[in-house]
Amino acid sequence: MNAVDAHLKHGDCLGPCAQKLAGPDEPEASVGLNVYPNPFSTKAEVVFSLLESGKARLELYDAKGSLVTVLFDGEMEAGTNYHATIDGTNLPEGIYIARFITNDNVMNKKIVLTK
Repeated sequence: MNAVDAHLKHGDCLGPCAQKLAGPDEPEASVGLNVYPNPFSTKAEVVFSLLESGKARLELYDAKGSLVTVLFDGEMEAGTNYHATIDGTNLPEGIYIARFITNDNVMNKKIVLTK
């Protein structure tokens, strides 16, 4: 495990965090979605997690709204960081959207591919 993975495992974020950490009187966030590096030129790492186990799907869309690929589709364990890699080698430069769909939430993250 490298330093980045260690920090992500403890709830730290790279770049803007999808949701802030809950204080003692606040409800906990139910999902997390981060992409790094962003913007990227060849490969980007998507890190996603749930606080409660359940089914989830991670999709990648282009700027026109067309589905490029499904990065993950399956059951997730609570509190575990899952990783997916976006390979931009054969993708055109532009804006992409990572869409993380769970039983009770949908999150979108803008990703920029530069060449």
